Amino acid sequence: MSDLIRDSFNQFYRSIAASYQVLNENRACIEDRKGQMLRLLETGIQLPDPPSGTGEYQDTCRETLASAGAQLKKWQDFIKGQIERSEFVNRHEKSILALVFADVNAGKSSLGNFVGGWNLKDTAYADLYVPHSCEIEDFSKASKEDRQVKEIEYFPENATEATSTIQHYTLQQGLTWVDTPGLHSLTTEHGDLAKEYIQFADLLVYLTPSSSPFKADEREMLGELFRIGKPVILAITKSDFTRQGVSNGRIINIRLPKTAENRKSQENFVTEQVRQIRGNDNMENSHVLSLSVRLARDAVKAQDSSLYASSNLDKFLSQMGTILSSKAIELKMRRPKTEVNAFIDRLIGRDGETDSSFLTVSQLRTELTQKIENLRTVLEECRREEGKICADVELRLPTELSLLFRSLRDRGKISDPSVVQKEVSEKISELATEVCSKRLKEKLGSLVLSVDLPRFAGELDSGAEYHVEYAEQIFTKVVRREPRGIWEHIQSTLWKKDFQDIVHETDQIKMGDNLKSYLDTQVEALRPKVREHISGSIDLMASACVTPLQKSYQDLDKQLERLATQLEQLRFADN
Repeated sequence: MSDLIRDSFNQFYRSIAASYQVLNENRACIEDRKGQMLRLLETGIQLPDPPSGTGEYQDTCRETLASAGAQLKKWQDFIKGQIERSEFVNRHEKSILALVFADVNAGKSSLGNFVGGWNLKDTAYADLYVPHSCEIEDFSKASKEDRQVKEIEYFPENATEATSTIQHYTLQQGLTWVDTPGLHSLTTEHGDLAKEYIQFADLLVYLTPSSSPFKADEREMLGELFRIGKPVILAITKSDFTRQGVSNGRIINIRLPKTAENRKSQENFVTEQVRQIRGNDNMENSHVLSLSVRLARDAVKAQDSSLYASSNLDKFLSQMGTILSSKAIELKMRRPKTEVNAFIDRLIGRDGETDSSFLTVSQLRTELTQKIENLRTVLEECRREEGKICADVELRLPTELSLLFRSLRDRGKISDPSVVQKEVSEKISELATEVCSKRLKEKLGSLVLSVDLPRFAGELDSGAEYHVEYAEQIFTKVVRREPRGIWEHIQSTLWKKDFQDIVHETDQIKMGDNLKSYLDTQVEALRPKVREHISGSIDLMASACVTPLQKSYQDLDKQLERLATQLEQLRFADN
């Protein structure tokens, strides 16, 4: 023969066990996602080395990389803060959380003790009791972060209600039953006590006593609970009465369920009142149950399934078991999954929130994109200086080469093509570097332009040669000579006579050189090559400043793009 009491609890416990398994698997998955997010933030971004040297753009790059490092640390701390949630949050995400509301003396503690199996002890159903500890959290003298917690064996019943305590237990790891300090807790100085639990609640159990069901203040409070949007089960407690009887010749009080008509009348009244409250769509069941924990206790002691059925606790546990279904678990896990997605949206910048102290991945990438674009503009501005730089160089080129050629001529090296080519290349290289440095420094900030430019490689006009122009001139001169013949020797000896010859000679007279025409020819030959050299020098000098910074920004941007993609892959799919 079936035992309704045993079957009722066994089915209830099976629902709890099944819910715990699914919750545990889901929670492990969520915690793993959070762990992966943290690992991505700790190892997924390698900040580029800051640029060396001095300069406006180098300083800006160093500041940007330092800012990115600070933001990365904030992202890491943000995720760590979510992972290191309070034990309160972690504890209640491991199980379905049922939060019980009722006015004073509505029987909350009695129902909680029965659902927890406390009344099974010392009965034929003691084997069904799963030992668990209860806790009371006292907020009266403790802050939210340093609340006072003590363990109790079971919920005290018929005790004066404390407005600053919450008592709870977790049953078979899958159901956490929370007894709140009464309806007024939502509006008193201890309102945050109950509201803190409400945010994690999966089910609100609302109890109203059969002696005076659904008073005006209860209607107002139930409306508040409806607005919270959590599923609600509503029950009428203490639905029993006593009458005197005789047993073994003695007068005793016999506890009986209220009549079916009485129960139906109260249930219909409460149901109608609920229908008149706006937002009542989250009633978990349309039928309001009349419960009697006292009848259920008597039934457990007497092993009376019929009496147990009249208590309606079997139906209540069945409703609770339904809440522990896969659908309810899916709803419960939706919040932490949505929370993970919200973390990702916050980091990426999809949530639309703005905080100057917390740049998102998107905002940081936008900033990097702007800086890359600014540097690209700098390069373009430097290239636009080419015309002015060429004009400056070409204006000075004839003078500089004229001085060089004169020096070569004076040193006798001007006729040596290799020497001339070498010194011309050096001179033009120096001139281009000087003019480029002066012009580009205005565009590149205070950068010290120390880049080594290639030597000017333009060839001289090999067809043009330097030469000196000469003219021939014939002139006559008298040259002393020795005497010839006997007579001339006599004359030379006796009278000391000198003898001379008249000689006609031709000489080359230097009339000038072609230095100017040679210079003009070489200047014209070198101009196109000078322009090419200047163009290349501009690119090299600007790139030496800009390109390393661009690469730093682009490297960081690619890493952030990859991070965003990896974070997106950790999102939970929308249900």
